[in-house]
Amino acid sequence: MMKNVFWTEALKGGTIIGLIASAFQLLRTYAIANEINALKTIMAVMTLMVFVALLYGFTRRFSMTHGGEQGFSYGNGMAFILAMMIFTGVVVGVCTALSNKFMFQDYVIGVIDEAMVQVQDVVADDVFDQTYEMTRKMLFNPIAQVFSNIFSYIIYGGFVGLIVCSFTKRDPEWTATEENKEEQNDNE
Repeated sequence: MMKNVFWTEALKGGTIIGLIASAFQLLRTYAIANEINALKTIMAVMTLMVFVALLYGFTRRFSMTHGGEQGFSYGNGMAFILAMMIFTGVVVGVCTALSNKFMFQDYVIGVIDEAMVQVQDVVADDVFDQTYEMTRKMLFNPIAQVFSNIFSYIIYGGFVGLIVCSFTKRDPEWTATEENKEEQNDNE
């Protein structure tokens, strides 16, 4: 039962965080593509603040599903956050692949071209052509974007989770444990 609750809550939290992160990412990419520096900076700060708040909120909510005598350990919190980050990475990866393909295709190709100009003199021509094609395919491939974002969000969420878990952990309630022992003794 608890395993089902764990994955259900991780799915809910990860999907919501992923959708909100995708919206922020779309706005930030729009700001970068159109050179709106003020919006770009505001979106970077807002993204971090909202991400931390959502991570804390969902982890705290899940911690309350554990009974008082059980508590909620630091490890339980990290496991839950990392599970949420898997779902967040999937949602953001799909949204990134779709936005790269349909909304920001010219901008993404421009970024690839600018990056490849830096590499052009360093590598051989045949390697350059292969690298260029592979990079283009990766940035427009949904599967590559999903795995890339899962990996990225596990690292990002893991670092933020190190702090969040210290605020969401709960020690077992000793009074609840003592009451349970007294009830067991009375029943015997």
